[in-house]
Amino acid sequence: LPDGSGAPAKAIPSMRGLLGQFLRVPGGREFIVQVPGVMNSPLKDAEAAELMNWLLPYVSASTLPTQVVPYTAEEMARLRQSRPADLMARRQQLLDAMAEAGLPLN
Repeated sequence: LPDGSGAPAKAIPSMRGLLGQFLRVPGGREFIVQVPGVMNSPLKDAEAAELMNWLLPYVSASTLPTQVVPYTAEEMARLRQSRPADLMARRQQLLDAMAEAGLPLN
C-alpha cells in the first residue's frame, strides 16, 4: 500500500519501520527494488529511483542508516533486470541476517 503497510491477506508483508533495516544487511538494498511492486512498475528507471529515494524516509525514517546512498536510474535498470528465484525465501534470509545482527524487526 502507499504507506508501506503491505497487504497481509495477499501475503504482502508490511515494510513500515523495517525498510531501512534491509539497507543494513548485504543484499538488502538490491532486494527492496526487486520486489514485484518495483520490478513490475511501469515507471521508468529514473522515476523508480526517485520514488525509492522518497519512500525510504517516508516509511522507515527511524531505521535508515545515517549515510544512505540514493538510488540512481542506472542502478535501478541493473537491479530490475533480475530477481531472486524465490522472493519469500530471500526475504527470510535477509530477515535472519538482520536478526543475527541484532537489528529490530518491527
